[in-house]
Amino acid sequence: MKNCHIQKFVHCFRYYFLICIRDHSQLFWCLAFPVLLSTLFYFAFGNLTRSENFNAIPVAIVIQDNIPSDSANAFRKVIDSLSSSSDPFLSPTYTAETDAQKMLQENDVSGILILQKDSSVQLRVSSSGDTLQQSILNTFTEEYNMQEAVIVKTAMSHPEKVAAVLKLSDQNPDYITYVNHTGSMDESLSYFYNLIAMFCLYACMTGFSAVLSTQANLSDVGMRNALSPVPRSIVLAGYLTASFFVQYICISVTLLFDFFVLHIDFGSQIPHVLLAVAAGCLTGVCLGFFIGSIGKMNMQVKNAFLMGFIMVCSGLSGLFANNARIYVEHTVPILNRINPSALISDCFFSMVVCSSNKRFYADIRDLLLVAFVFFILGLLNERGKQYESL
Repeated sequence: MKNCHIQKFVHCFRYYFLICIRDHSQLFWCLAFPVLLSTLFYFAFGNLTRSENFNAIPVAIVIQDNIPSDSANAFRKVIDSLSSSSDPFLSPTYTAETDAQKMLQENDVSGILILQKDSSVQLRVSSSGDTLQQSILNTFTEEYNMQEAVIVKTAMSHPEKVAAVLKLSDQNPDYITYVNHTGSMDESLSYFYNLIAMFCLYACMTGFSAVLSTQANLSDVGMRNALSPVPRSIVLAGYLTASFFVQYICISVTLLFDFFVLHIDFGSQIPHVLLAVAAGCLTGVCLGFFIGSIGKMNMQVKNAFLMGFIMVCSGLSGLFANNARIYVEHTVPILNRINPSALISDCFFSMVVCSSNKRFYADIRDLLLVAFVFFILGLLNERGKQYESL
């Protein structure tokens, strides 16, 4: 019985895979359109492929009054280590808060790092600053505060272990280490990363079509499947899996074109790039499955909702305005943790900027969690669905 189900699954997978690759309209939107739009972006951002040496990020440092001397000294030590090396990461200016705010308004610095009374660091940026440098500063701030929180929590619960935690932090300072793998730090790269993220989410259209092909009240193929002795769950699983692989292959071809023809920098970790694309395509297919499984909604409305959802997610992640994701991070940060477009683009960003893969794997985890939620919601909608008119 198990082998019989596997054979039926393989048959459904192969059948729908062939349908997808023979659909010229779908191939255009999944393959030709991404390549054409990538080329358009390449010409729109003419300086995209010009490598530039990474310059230290100008930043104002503010240490508030009544800060414990240990915290202030530790913070200065971190800043000094980032600014005194042969290849400095920061170009700090210690100043008062009012002067720092004036420097930020005049774009003399990319951000302000403020050491607060609770020993945490607050980042302030302007809407007109360098988006890429602001993203790097934001990552540094998050990592520093995370390390600081661990130390404070240890001091409160297990004071005898503080020395060991401090020693471990010194041995593994991931929060202060950033490298530029290729020498290219062009701010326009974020547009390309968000473009690939949008293409990954386009997998929702293939997932949506796969669900429609199993619904007897919406398609002729669905009517035939409803009359077939093959269980609907197996048909749906085969169709959705085929949808994922079709979209993944198309996006992989687009990546190859971007990398070898347009020379877009995706970092040196090719397996990680492919993993990010796979997670993005999976999320897109699950999104299409969820929306397609909603019963009492017109097909055109579902299609319009999917396109609108993709555009909103892409816009919030910075496809239309480069600093949108930074603004969201400082106003409603939870949106960047559940926005699939922001998570996919941040995967690419972290591979190019960060020396550690910790941020990358956190993005992949959140992305798979979003996909899982969409999939479970789709299953709940599909459960017990019958077509009595047949």
